Amino acid sequence: LQLGAAEPKNYLRAPDSLDVLLDLDKTSGPLSIRRAETGDRMQPLGMTGTKLVSDLYQEARLTLTARRLLPMLCDTLGIIWIPGVALADRVRIDAGTKRALHARFGPIEESHWDV
Repeated sequence: LQLGAAEPKNYLRAPDSLDVLLDLDKTSGPLSIRRAETGDRMQPLGMTGTKLVSDLYQEARLTLTARRLLPMLCDTLGIIWIPGVALADRVRIDAGTKRALHARFGPIEESHWDV
């Protein structure tokens, strides 16, 4: 999982990509990465209520292996993003977004190893 600052204006995302732009000011506390746990819930983008992560995985047709291995980006309030599955509605980009965070799931690019 790679994280970096991004410009919220004019961001174009391919529909099948494993990246997302979220409003950094809508997150709470430090960000962390973890795997799904039994009973995890989140409010996906555009929904008014919450949904079980296990149901989201099933709808995304993920294999059991993928469900066990897929990381989730979280803050102190809960799940923010599950790559390829769902973004939390509470961190969506809107007209008032000042600071955006670009998150990308995939192999680490060589440029990220330069220290």
